[in-house]
Amino acid sequence: MIENLINLIKEQVNSSVQQNAEIPNEKADQIVQATSTSLVGGLQSAMQGGGIQDIMGLFSGNGTDKGNPVIQNIVNQLINTLTSKVGLSENTANNFSNNLIPSILGTLFSKLKDPNDNSFNIQDILSQFSGGGGNLLNGLLDKDKDGDVDLNDITKMIGGSSNGGDNLLDKMKGLFGK
Repeated sequence: MIENLINLIKEQVNSSVQQNAEIPNEKADQIVQATSTSLVGGLQSAMQGGGIQDIMGLFSGNGTDKGNPVIQNIVNQLINTLTSKVGLSENTANNFSNNLIPSILGTLFSKLKDPNDNSFNIQDILSQFSGGGGNLLNGLLDKDKDGDVDLNDITKMIGGSSNGGDNLLDKMKGLFGK
């Protein structure tokens, strides 16, 4: 799974670097490394730090909601690395990171939701980024109690079926009085 993620990152970074006149093509390998480290580290940090709701929020926004704390954390880590270690200007790093990370996550979540694409699996991702605590997380996230965590569970968490207020959207409605 990590190999597929790294390949996805390479594709996205190489394409983005080629389209950006402010970034020399010879920096692409450094940017792939920085992006991989920031993305994987940010997702692991969110999973291990109790940010599961923010991770689930990525699903509802297809990984492109720049206001999501997980995305903001990853983007900020990447900006810091691109300026301090790769040598990009802050403006270039900021623009590049704010476009690249949502693009990568959007593609990742699109692949996760596509039943015909088996390059990514939600259980593998949860296990990988939870530091091996996948069984505990599976128990918490297996909303349909079928023994695995899949798109059906994510849909139920976010608001796919209204079953008496047991999903994230129903819980959020209570915050606003309806």
